[in-house]
Amino acid sequence: MSAMIKEYHMFIRQRLLLVLLGAIVLIASSLTAMAEESGRFTMSPTEGGFLRLDTSNGVVSFCRKNNEGEWTCNVVSDDRGAQQRKIEALESENRRLNRRLKELEEFADQSLQKFSEDSPDYTFNLPQKEDVDKIMNFVEHILQSIKDMAERLKEDSSSEMTL
Repeated sequence: MSAMIKEYHMFIRQRLLLVLLGAIVLIASSLTAMAEESGRFTMSPTEGGFLRLDTSNGVVSFCRKNNEGEWTCNVVSDDRGAQQRKIEALESENRRLNRRLKELEEFADQSLQKFSEDSPDYTFNLPQKEDVDKIMNFVEHILQSIKDMAERLKEDSSSEMTL
């Protein structure tokens, strides 16, 4: 029977050891949480009280003593929500403008492709020497005709003056 009692005592000791270890783990985790919570807020003195910053979420509160001598803290309004709405509006506008830009680029690509498919191939050819000679002869002929006409007019006007 003493063997059974020894086994029973050993069983009890094991269970007590497990319970103690579990309790130590729970206590350690709660102490860690409390230590983390103790550094959660930072305080900055201001006129009439102090500002409290919640480092876990960034909320700022103004704390002061009220008429009954109790400390009260009120959340300081900030325009973070307005800034966030502005950011969201700008992101939305950016997405819209990017879509529009993509549409215009696609339209331009399609238009250029259609233009290149529909239009004939235009090439610019310089005139040949013979063509230039013909034009020069024509211009010389016109200039000579103008010169001859000017001389006839000059002769006609001088003959009229002599009369």
